[in-house]
Amino acid sequence: MSELLLAVGADGARGGWLAPLAYGEGSDVFRVELRLVAYFGQLADLRTEAVPVAVDTPMGLLESVDLRPCDKQARGLLGSRSSTVFAPPSRPLLQCLTPTPAGSSTRPASSCLPRIASALSRSASRRRCVRPTNIYRSTPVAQAWLWECHPELSFRALADGEVLPDKKSVRGQAERLARLA
Repeated sequence: MSELLLAVGADGARGGWLAPLAYGEGSDVFRVELRLVAYFGQLADLRTEAVPVAVDTPMGLLESVDLRPCDKQARGLLGSRSSTVFAPPSRPLLQCLTPTPAGSSTRPASSCLPRIASALSRSASRRRCVRPTNIYRSTPVAQAWLWECHPELSFRALADGEVLPDKKSVRGQAERLARLA
């Protein structure tokens, strides 16, 4: 039996990106390997041709801070767990908060919405994840293999449409492990 790389998942983590690699044949997964890579570009190096990379990071940002149509649809599907889908930063806000090589902002802080800018600046990991995925996704080559995903929607699909309990609860953790098995 030949074991091929079927898919790569990714989520921002301390120290880079945590990437589970699923190996198997057809739709059967035989083995999952976890890797930690320092930079987003290294995720592309993990994949082979035609293998998708699914990332838990919003792509295709709007010009304003608002829910995208896919976020609204995801919230509707998740019902009581809809709060797990957050409003992504706007394209201008992300640019405003992106440090230059010298360490200063690309735009003066006064040009940003102060409360939102302050909240996002406290969330450096979110900003660190959103920017590279959106840069990659904007290239035609990456559009064939780089996809946005949401863990709660993935677990909902594994549970035949049932929304699982909170992942921080014992029951929620047990049900997620059972679905993954």
